[in-house]
Amino acid sequence: MIQVIVFDLNGVLFPTPRQINNQVYDFVKEYKSLGYMLVIASNASKGSFEWRNSKFGLMDIFDGRIISSDIGMRKPSKKFFQYMIDVLGHKPEEILFVDDSDVNIKTASDLGIKCIKYEDESSLDKIREYLEDDREE
Repeated sequence: MIQVIVFDLNGVLFPTPRQINNQVYDFVKEYKSLGYMLVIASNASKGSFEWRNSKFGLMDIFDGRIISSDIGMRKPSKKFFQYMIDVLGHKPEEILFVDDSDVNIKTASDLGIKCIKYEDESSLDKIREYLEDDREE
């Protein structure tokens, strides 16, 4: 059963560097209230992440962050995703990773992480359906 939802920052939560996707942001808040652990995983620079966090209060909603500039590894390396699994303390099959990059999704999936590709706001419906089905199993 999915315990953790990990969101990419660039392309999913932020379609452009200074503009948040309000539909994704509202989705995150909704699923936070349902008890999921929510985490950001990004190749963003430390300064870029800190600016977005201070402007939008990301860490008031998200439970954690895995930022490449903090850990010295970048997506799509297997080391980045293995670090993510280790630091989250959950089995790969308990993690749902949402990203807009095929190569990131392939690497995460190869390690057993459940993945959904974010293409546009309709992807949020796919995530909802996936999580509803997961809770019913």
